[in-house]
Amino acid sequence: MSFWEGIYFLSATAMLFLVTGRLRVVRNSSLSPRLVQLIYLVKVATGLVLAALYHYYYRNSDIHRYLSDGIIIGQVFFEDPLTYFKILLSVDMQSPEVQATLQNLNHWSRVHHYGLFNDNMTIVRFNALLYPFTGGNIAVHTAVVNFLSLFGIMGLIRAFEKNGIRNHQVLVALFLFPEVLLWSSGLLKEGLLFMAMGGYVFVFFQWIGRSFAWRYVLVFALSFALGLIIKPYVLLCMIPGSLTVVLNRAFPKLGLGKALVFVFVLGVAGLFLLDLVGIDVPNNIYQKQQDFLLLAPESGSFFQSFALEPNWTSLLLHAPEALWNTFSRPMPWNAHNLISWIPAIENLLVLVLLFLAVIFPSREIGKRKELLVFSVLFVLILFLVVGWVTPISGALVRYKVPGLPFLLVSLYLLVDQKRLQEGIRKILGK
Repeated sequence: MSFWEGIYFLSATAMLFLVTGRLRVVRNSSLSPRLVQLIYLVKVATGLVLAALYHYYYRNSDIHRYLSDGIIIGQVFFEDPLTYFKILLSVDMQSPEVQATLQNLNHWSRVHHYGLFNDNMTIVRFNALLYPFTGGNIAVHTAVVNFLSLFGIMGLIRAFEKNGIRNHQVLVALFLFPEVLLWSSGLLKEGLLFMAMGGYVFVFFQWIGRSFAWRYVLVFALSFALGLIIKPYVLLCMIPGSLTVVLNRAFPKLGLGKALVFVFVLGVAGLFLLDLVGIDVPNNIYQKQQDFLLLAPESGSFFQSFALEPNWTSLLLHAPEALWNTFSRPMPWNAHNLISWIPAIENLLVLVLLFLAVIFPSREIGKRKELLVFSVLFVLILFLVVGWVTPISGALVRYKVPGLPFLLVSLYLLVDQKRLQEGIRKILGK
């Protein structure tokens, strides 16, 4: 980075730092604007460390691959603005000018699409959008993506606050959890995904609480569309929990238990309809696992696991192992470097918290049951899908990151804090 590039980065970061403290979603939170601004700076620093780590240690990463493709498209802006905007807006993509540009890209397309959007294109387009203003300065791109990521994180915090979680230490810890901080701070799809998740969850719980404003419609629509473009399976994993909460509010006498059963039946019917219209869900999941198996020789964190077959019987038989893999890998005895030791320690901590939830179950969840049901359903479905397709620990760690804040908030709700403190005092003899 040159001197002037450094000055530009510092200026852009300072501007976004000031804007962060004035955001409505920040000012209406119980967290102080100064604390949120500090979190923003921590995220930017973490994103730069991740970029440097990948550049100097791994030599090759999604961060630099997607940035390089974005720069190639961005340079077209100064030569042929019409072609540049065609690529950004996905208009007339078969034109000779567009195809000539795309042929120079290395990571634009993938072998399998599974009938869904190619999320590689989204982060490449994001980098291309910023290029005319940044010249491809990776530090400035990192500052911008963290501003957007923080916007989503504050949406999640506001949703948790609305459901009665106002412990500042807990709220901050949810998003400074090392893996959440690391992967949501890099110049990666996860930063934009957290923005989409935060917008969706925030507006959903605002509407459930009968709080309506027209701006929520725009935020919800943009968040839903962005989520579908980036990682549609993550957003789809939120739908069962959303439907359960909606049914519970619409039909109070039904209760959460019966609402869960109804959503389960509805989900089975939906999968049956997908099969009728030619969308073979088991085969899509099977093909995704095959993709990862092809990557296994290049990975240092591949582990021997089950081999799926393209049918529901195989998926159901391997569901318990898939969940266990997502919850438990890597463990300390599988760790071989710093990058794997961090999630290994985190996984041990999560397993300890799960044990504490069994030993000291909370009896005072009360009105927070809806958040608990939403979070548990989202985590279980997401972790199941990730466990089915991913036999590589490094990929498991990254793909389950969107569910970690919801897993941690679920465990916080499930553990009786007073009984836990009393148990610790008894053990210590106090």
